[in-house]
Amino acid sequence: MDNEFRNYAEALLSIAKDEGKISEYLKEAQRMEVSLEENPELMHLLSSAFLNQEEKEEAVNKIYASVPLKELKNFVLVVTKKGLAYRLDAILREFIRLANRELGIVQGTVYSAQKLSEDEIASIEQAVSKKEGVKAELKNAVDPSLIGGFRIVLSGKEIDYSLEESLRRLSKSLKKGA
Repeated sequence: MDNEFRNYAEALLSIAKDEGKISEYLKEAQRMEVSLEENPELMHLLSSAFLNQEEKEEAVNKIYASVPLKELKNFVLVVTKKGLAYRLDAILREFIRLANRELGIVQGTVYSAQKLSEDEIASIEQAVSKKEGVKAELKNAVDPSLIGGFRIVLSGKEIDYSLEESLRRLSKSLKKGA
């Protein structure tokens, strides 16, 4: 990531620290990042040369009216004013990475054959957190190639609890015993 964008993310983290609300900022930044992923036209709107700064500010205030953190909205306004709205997603991702590191959170993905419930994900997060000695936050991704069980990728490390892997270990164990 470009240093300028990292500087913006670090500045936002500094604001969150000063307010003692890193977790709250993290939660809202994650929501914003999802909204930008789901609606890429938002960044196009906020970076449009066809809108003046006042119209962009009005758009930010309407789009993020439900964001309870005033300084986070102000941050988005500053980014927009500096002409960097087209990189708001990257700045938020970097902030999320920095905030997670600050809070000792490791994000990962749990791959499963079918979509998992929030309770199932929470249970897996708890088990992985205990086993790995970190606070794991997992998102679920469906992998139709899995027959059963699940596979977790956490900080580049793969933890495989799939049916296929269990069968592979069983087969290996049986071959050793033979």
